[in-house]
Amino acid sequence: MNLKISRNTLAEFTVILILIEANYWALLSKVLISDIRFAVLGLSSLGAFVYLNGKIKKQVIYLLWILYLAVVLINNKELAAGVHLNTVRIVLCLSIVFVGMYSEQWIKNIPRLIVLVGCFNVFFTWLFFLNNSLYEKFIALTYKAYQPGTYYGAYGYRAGIADHYSQNGTYITIVCLALIASLLSDVETKKKKSVAVLAVISIGALLLTTKRAHLMFGIAAVILTYYALNPAKVFQKTFRLMLVVVLLLIVGPVITEMIPQLGDTLLKIQNVGTDSSSLTRISMWTYAWQTFLEHPIMGIGWFGIRYSSLASSIVDATTGCHNIYLELLAETGIIGFSVFAIAAVSSVIITFKSIQLLNYDKEYNAYRPVLVTSLAIQIFCLIYGLTGNMIYDRTFHFYIICVAASLAFYINVTKKGRTRNEEYI
Repeated sequence: MNLKISRNTLAEFTVILILIEANYWALLSKVLISDIRFAVLGLSSLGAFVYLNGKIKKQVIYLLWILYLAVVLINNKELAAGVHLNTVRIVLCLSIVFVGMYSEQWIKNIPRLIVLVGCFNVFFTWLFFLNNSLYEKFIALTYKAYQPGTYYGAYGYRAGIADHYSQNGTYITIVCLALIASLLSDVETKKKKSVAVLAVISIGALLLTTKRAHLMFGIAAVILTYYALNPAKVFQKTFRLMLVVVLLLIVGPVITEMIPQLGDTLLKIQNVGTDSSSLTRISMWTYAWQTFLEHPIMGIGWFGIRYSSLASSIVDATTGCHNIYLELLAETGIIGFSVFAIAAVSSVIITFKSIQLLNYDKEYNAYRPVLVTSLAIQIFCLIYGLTGNMIYDRTFHFYIICVAASLAFYINVTKKGRTRNEEYI
């Protein structure tokens, strides 16, 4: 009996595995043996090999991402050091770009999948906030040590079930953006109230993480996406946005008075540039820039910052310099930086053009939520890259899924039209 698997089903399965790996890799590492965890990673790229059959669409945007993959593999300091996890993760994540190139049907459920897979981070953040004893039991069964940012378990809810409170902030921000994007996409009225409630709950969880960068960059992503949806109504949209801001200014103090922990994030925003975290990152940025000036063409090699003896003298430098653009310049030179920058900007432009198409052709309106979600998350990730390690950690998973979705729509609908029936393997 021949088992037929829809290509679109395979693509969705790949997305689910990548999302699981993105949200819960650290937790899985504590409860699953290494071989099983790598099997999950391997399965997440299965679709690529099945789809490709030795063929890649001759589109410039795909060639750019292939060049970026080459940049990662050539002069790779992680591989040279006998380590491979992060390189393997990036390679497998990039596979979804090529998995999705032959069809656009698989992308429709991406916002729903992002929320469904990631909602556990929101749930456990609130659960541990309401009952810290459950957090203590969770730590005893899993990590065996308190995650960074929790002050030895006193604020366990900040990290939730993630291995770091910053990672928890990222995961929850992605869920928030998917929900808000659905609201901006004129989701069905009967669903709008439930989506809005989930968005408010998720935003509350984000505030509990006290991650100021995620909050600020998330807001910036929403605002930019908001204007991108219909740039012709700038005045109207600005007025609506001002009303929302005024409402938040009125309601915010009341809420933070009732739940003081929600105000911790706002207090951290006030201290930007003066706290120890900001000062450390400035030191790392200075080091990365100096490294680029010494190796301007090809850089010192992928992941070179983490394996630099000089960088290790800077606190937390072994986790990256918390600016992907400076790190790319230092590690891959102007060549690698340019490849990524052109690929990333092109992907944003393609997403924007696809959304503009929907304003004139209602036939594809079902794709609006995923395209708006894609734009919001891409913008967030690229802005977050100014202070985070977006392409070096699991944030890249969310980013590349959104890139793949936009490219799939643009190539198959905008460029070629809907002429291809779903194929089976």
